Amino acid sequence: MNKYEVIERVRQVVIRERRWNVEAISEQDAIREVKQGGATRGYRGERQSIISSEHEGWAVNNQPVEYRPAEAVPVDDGIADIGGGD
Repeated sequence: MNKYEVIERVRQVVIRERRWNVEAISEQDAIREVKQGGATRGYRGERQSIISSEHEGWAVNNQPVEYRPAEAVPVDDGIADIGGGD
């Protein structure tokens, strides 16, 4: 049996929302507090949503490879147990 490093490349567009509870004298001042890092105590968490996802391809051992399912079928070499089921 051979050992391979397989990499799947997927390009995604992600929307990240981070939330803070900030005490300030105005909306603009609240944004300034967050941007300058002064609102760390008010940090309430983060949410991410994937907007789109596009499969870019595969690489094996850092070399681009086109996946061909017909060639991915195991071949019995008489040594390894490739069977499934019980």
